[in-house]
Amino acid sequence: MNSTKQTRRASYRRKPVSSLMIDWPYKMDSGLRRNDGRLGTSVAGVLFFTLLLVACSRDQAQPTPKGNAGGEAPKVTNRIDIPSKVRDNLGITFVKAELRDVANTIRLAGAFELPPQARHEYRLPYAGRVDVLIKQYQPVKAGDELFRLDSPDWRETIKELGSAKARLDLASTNVTMQQQLIAAAKSKVDGLPALLDTHTKRVSALTESETVWAERVRTLESLQGAGGGRASELADAKGELAAARSNLAEAKADLAANEFQRIELEADLNNLEAGLPSAKAEENAAKLGFDLMLASVGSTTGIPTADLTANAAGDTPRWATLGTLTTRASSVGIVDALNIASGAWLEAGELVMATADTGALRFRARAAQADLGKLSDGLNARIVPPRGGTLGLAETMAGKLVLAPTADADSRLIDVLVTPESLRQWAKAGVAAFLEVTIKGGAEPVLAIPEAAIIRDGLEDIYFKRDPDNPDKVIRQSADLGVRNGQWVEVLSELAEGDEVVLSGVYELMLTGSGKAPKGGHFHADGTFHEGDHDH
Repeated sequence: MNSTKQTRRASYRRKPVSSLMIDWPYKMDSGLRRNDGRLGTSVAGVLFFTLLLVACSRDQAQPTPKGNAGGEAPKVTNRIDIPSKVRDNLGITFVKAELRDVANTIRLAGAFELPPQARHEYRLPYAGRVDVLIKQYQPVKAGDELFRLDSPDWRETIKELGSAKARLDLASTNVTMQQQLIAAAKSKVDGLPALLDTHTKRVSALTESETVWAERVRTLESLQGAGGGRASELADAKGELAAARSNLAEAKADLAANEFQRIELEADLNNLEAGLPSAKAEENAAKLGFDLMLASVGSTTGIPTADLTANAAGDTPRWATLGTLTTRASSVGIVDALNIASGAWLEAGELVMATADTGALRFRARAAQADLGKLSDGLNARIVPPRGGTLGLAETMAGKLVLAPTADADSRLIDVLVTPESLRQWAKAGVAAFLEVTIKGGAEPVLAIPEAAIIRDGLEDIYFKRDPDNPDKVIRQSADLGVRNGQWVEVLSELAEGDEVVLSGVYELMLTGSGKAPKGGHFHADGTFHEGDHDH
């Protein structure tokens, strides 16, 4: 069967391009493989029509000189014209040859994922009706409104907060009044020593006056007993003595009253001071209860305590004015999960939505435990898209390798992770790709191109290099290949670093048969054909 295929390929290469429209023995898939004859005929038709357009445009631009009815035979060359129209129609793309450690690169399959810290869930603090304010997959930043909650339980919480605040205010008022009474009692007690000193001095003076008048009365009575003195003078002295004794008695009573008042004030002051710690304890208990309830509300609703206690209008705190609760985004992200409609009634703790920080993506792959001797944290790694599709090899992402701390004993695999230094647009959670890791002790890098740029034509591998002197031409080259790793292959000759080779469109270019050397000859470096096996 293999010989039959080779015979068909050989016979096909000898057919002109126009025969492709009616005799197509192979089947072709979306890129490089084959599916059915109808699709192969379509691709061949496109190729023929495209090349026919190019040929016609050349004939119009360069008419055949007169005198040569048959025209000159086309020159044999390994150059193939690919003007912009051909490149667009055939979907030709290029990739540059680069230095890579092909032999010492491990290729692992994996996918992007969001780490746990990149996802944020928003749940209901209380049962109630939810009004969604954003759309699914809408980008949000910190502080953006997400949804509004109308909850009877929240209003009950406001009521409880109000009662706790009233208890705190009452306890604070009691402490303030107690402190004011203590201050007033201290003021009175502090003023008593001066008053007592005044009364004491008055008693002392009146006592001295009473003593003087008593001595005067005794003297006058002695003189009168001896037959001397005057009765009127004795009567006046006795009157003064009586007045002095009355004043002294009054002064002593005042002194005693002031002393009793001091004792009473000091007792009241002691009682007030003794009651102050109790009043402060009640205030502290009320404050603790209020603060704990406020902190609980803050943690439940996600509203900072400072915002809850800030004055909304006048002296009214903000928490007392919140008839509904508005939940805001705590960080940047994209609304990932949103499975409810506005107006839905949810119970406390139910999930309303979740956001994902897509900038925190990481790549997870699985490596064989047998490769642990080659892998280690910090190795250079590159995330590459799978072959085919619209993603080119330039859409890669670099990062450092991190080995998971544990492995799977059943599968004999271990997870490896890479956080890209910068993300490409195609990087999404769940997108599959490959991880290329340059292992420890790698060899010197070699010149390599993607395996997809190589195609088998008969018995030889070929690739198409873009002509450095003319970007609208490619050069068909026989591939002198070295080591492979399934994605890249070493090229040993005819290629330099930075040269461009065709990546998409190699199959279509091979089908044209252009650029192939006839038997018994070879091409020079300038693209001219020379008969014979060696240069002369």
